[in-house]
Amino acid sequence: MALNALFSIARRANAPESDAEFLVACWRMVASGDANSPRLIRAFAGRYGEDAEAIFERFFIFLRALAQGTRRQLIIGRPGHGHLTMDEYQVTSMLRAAQMENIDALDAHLSWLTKEEGRKAVSAAAQDLALALTASDTQGLQTSNDIKSVH
Repeated sequence: MALNALFSIARRANAPESDAEFLVACWRMVASGDANSPRLIRAFAGRYGEDAEAIFERFFIFLRALAQGTRRQLIIGRPGHGHLTMDEYQVTSMLRAAQMENIDALDAHLSWLTKEEGRKAVSAAAQDLALALTASDTQGLQTSNDIKSVH
């Protein structure tokens, strides 16, 4: 299903507040097997409007790079569970560092999360996703301390 047809969908009333919360909720959907779910596509379209397709693509590129580049299997919460796992917290902090162009913090997170051979791909994908989120008209990635729950 093309995202173009979904751009006029209004933002869901129960959507998470920050981009970080939203992306974690979507990551959980993908991890549970809902990667091609119309609900996931509608959620991106409702949240990001005309930027949805670009952010959706960058999000999946980031998840692929992360899956291939991590030191270990990351622990991801269940969809609908309200608390972040430590790995989700670390990844959202890494994306926030990328969005803030804080290269030292980004490198620190990458060193903790990724294997040496996967670091460059994860870094590039994180920075690309962060750039797309910055260009969109949303709240952006708040600091991880501001993340209270994920729906």
